[in-house]
Amino acid sequence: MQHRCGYGIHSPFAFQLVTGVIYETEAYYAFTSLHEQGAQWPSHLNERDNRLLFRLINHHQPTSCLLIGPHTSLTQQYLEAGCRHCRFWHIEQTATSSTHPLAQHIREAEMLCLIGGKDRWEWAEQALQAEHPRRMIVISDIDTEGGSRWKHLIKNEQVRMSFDLGHIGIICCEKRLNKQDYIISY
Repeated sequence: MQHRCGYGIHSPFAFQLVTGVIYETEAYYAFTSLHEQGAQWPSHLNERDNRLLFRLINHHQPTSCLLIGPHTSLTQQYLEAGCRHCRFWHIEQTATSSTHPLAQHIREAEMLCLIGGKDRWEWAEQALQAEHPRRMIVISDIDTEGGSRWKHLIKNEQVRMSFDLGHIGIICCEKRLNKQDYIISY
């Protein structure tokens, strides 16, 4: 069942995320300057999606974030503006999770943003092997391959809530949450 504007969502956590973050339309303090910087960098995500990531990190307030994917320098600017106290690790080129020197940070990162790149599913699987009490994973292009990789990923027992926004997926791994998978009209 698709949800729009929070209708039919009974979980307070999910309702707040959908209405207060995903559908938020207010202009944030950094959007004007980030929009002006946008012409300097190629980006895998459009401005609407980068603003969504800004709102997500601003809401979640993680202590650490691992950003992986090609053409993500602009996305990193949005994330850093959304949470200034967060420690960031950025892997620009696509690399396998087992061979990259920053792969050790996947266990401690509270938030992972896997933007493009064919290895994003491998990174997500590895992140779900390591338990973390507040982990949030954002994955782009979940609609590729008919969404089969996404559907397989959200069956993992670590995934407590998932939000399918069409081309972007959000996974929340907090144990306090009841298992629920939402499809959101974004």
